Amino acid sequence: MGFEPKFVEKLLSGSFWYFERFVKYTQTKAYRISYNILRDKVMVDEAMQEGTIKFYNAIKERRLDKNKNVELYFYSCIRSASIDIYRKNKLYLEKSFTSLENEGEGGDFDVGKGGDFLTNYEKLAKIQNLWGLLEKIPTKLREVLLMIEYEGMSAEEVAQVTSSNINTVRWRLFRAKELLRNILKTQYSSKEV
Repeated sequence: MGFEPKFVEKLLSGSFWYFERFVKYTQTKAYRISYNILRDKVMVDEAMQEGTIKFYNAIKERRLDKNKNVELYFYSCIRSASIDIYRKNKLYLEKSFTSLENEGEGGDFDVGKGGDFLTNYEKLAKIQNLWGLLEKIPTKLREVLLMIEYEGMSAEEVAQVTSSNINTVRWRLFRAKELLRNILKTQYSSKEV
């Protein structure tokens, strides 16, 4: 994670070419961060656009320091835009989160190319089941869990993105794992989860 100092310098100087390369490089991870919050493709696209504009304006207005991690700041812009959209559309999103039968509305799952239908359907069912279990974890805890375990971010990076204390991030990760473990034990009636 991170860019060369010369790249950051050119990016912060307002070079559109560097800005375009930066967004292209970070868009996949930023999209997943937003999708973990919204899980609606149209709203994620909107959050990506709003967060990118906010980031671009920060560069244009020279509010970013070259010593600041611009990549983490970009992710925090995307996260902030996603949370704003979530709050505006909370009722719609809560309804769509609870109805897992509509897998096409929540996003596209890549269940593999080819293969037989049953195998792909089983993969899709497992993904839906996992999201259903993760939805039982409170949003702030789930967000930290996904950023660290799925995105591969460090606790320090998550603390910067979420504007939280590092100890808070660690506690949320611990609590999220504990809740997930309890959910899995309940779900599968297993002592060895």
